[in-house]
Amino acid sequence: LKGEILANLKFIEELLGIGVKDPSAYFQLGVSESEKQEIENKIEERKRAKEQKDFLKADSIREELLKQKIALMDTPQGTIWEKLF
Repeated sequence: LKGEILANLKFIEELLGIGVKDPSAYFQLGVSESEKQEIENKIEERKRAKEQKDFLKADSIREELLKQKIALMDTPQGTIWEKLF
C-alpha cells in the first residue's frame, strides 16, 4: 500500500509539475524512455542533416516528428522538444 501511495504521489507531482527541476520535462510527460531515446536520435539525425546543408531531410525529420505530435524548437543551446496534446 505504501508503494502505491508513493507512486500516486509521484504521478501527481509530475502531472502538476511540482518539483520539476527542468521545465521542459513537464512537456515530455507521458513519453516512455524508449520513445525519448528515439526522439533524441531523430534530433541528432536532423542536426547532422542541417550541418550537411540537407535541409529537405532536416525538414522531413521535423515533419515526421510533428505527425507523432512532437514539436521541435531550435534554441541557441540546441534543439528541445515537447509532446503536443
